[in-house]
Amino acid sequence: MEIEKKLLDDNTLVIKVIGKVDANNAPDFESGVMSDVVKANAVKIDCSELAYISSAGLRVILKIKKAVKDTEVVEATPETYEIFRMTGFSEMMKVSKKLREVSVEGCQVIGHGYYGTIYRLSGDTIVKVYSHKMTLDRIENERELAKKAFVLGVPTAIPMDIVKVGEFYGSVFELLDAQTLCERIIGDIGNIDKYVKQSVDVLKVIHAAELKPGELTDKKEEVLGWAKEIQPMLPKDVGSRVVSLVKGIKEDNHMLHGDYHIKNVMMIGEDPFIIDMDTLSMGSPIFELGFMYSSYVGYQEIDHDNGMQFFGIEHDHLVHFFNKSIEIYCNGYTNSQIELVIKKCRILCYIQLIDRFDKYKDHPELLERFKKQIAELIFEVENLTL
Repeated sequence: MEIEKKLLDDNTLVIKVIGKVDANNAPDFESGVMSDVVKANAVKIDCSELAYISSAGLRVILKIKKAVKDTEVVEATPETYEIFRMTGFSEMMKVSKKLREVSVEGCQVIGHGYYGTIYRLSGDTIVKVYSHKMTLDRIENERELAKKAFVLGVPTAIPMDIVKVGEFYGSVFELLDAQTLCERIIGDIGNIDKYVKQSVDVLKVIHAAELKPGELTDKKEEVLGWAKEIQPMLPKDVGSRVVSLVKGIKEDNHMLHGDYHIKNVMMIGEDPFIIDMDTLSMGSPIFELGFMYSSYVGYQEIDHDNGMQFFGIEHDHLVHFFNKSIEIYCNGYTNSQIELVIKKCRILCYIQLIDRFDKYKDHPELLERFKKQIAELIFEVENLTL
């Protein structure tokens, strides 16, 4: 056994344990670290090169935890991680596993979203590589959200592993010969309505899942926050009405995906599986439909080539896909009622995009267009309910 110690600027003590800790050397482990432990504000026990730890070694870690409440085990090898899990240590303190490293060099890109890019690693595995904005805690949370959706009957692809891809994190999914719904459409554009139906069927399964109040992020609160942020940018009567209409959307505890589009639906044969669950939330389905308008139409309103660049599908086909989705989703509605739903979707789209484009300041012409559109639409609807 070897021990390396390092005190960080924030008074966190990093203890790296190398080799094996057993009954013979556990006393040396304890005597070698405790005098430093009691002076630290936090302790990280680096187990990246720890091959084995016995119950005697675990008792030393328990003493460290009792001395410093903010103690965690990091970079545990698969073998030692299993020991921590089986003995219940992972329930008493945070224990993180050492992540295996994979390369996506030369891999096909099959999806791209706000928080990451999806690559095909092999015939039966894909990896979602997250942007720098995604921390390990948030990625672990996404996996828990996927499990929650799965338990509620949503056909969800649950990550089998979390990996490192260069300096970024990634989630690995085992999906045998899977294609995105987007790929299916590109290869069979003449039957696009068939894929609209498949997409809406999956969407309705998601929206049928009912949650307890507070179980997921409330989408209404988030959108209301956007509405209040953009209110000063709009004419006074328009801004106040935007906020009022969002406030008037009734509370709803049904599940929403939050970023639902044809690149986030994987198909294995005729069986769909949903990915990209970090945006999972709850609320009225009108929010989901509004964000779908953003994906399929809103971002392409100035430059129709944007749809081709993101989806690989012509703008007119994407507009048709969205309109047909609303028609099928709102089965039984009259044409005028469907037109009204689309207006509501557009309003919610523009609330989202005005807020987003104002923050990034990169497309002022789009920002002005969205402001003009929302001003024209906002008094054409009485409410934003579905």
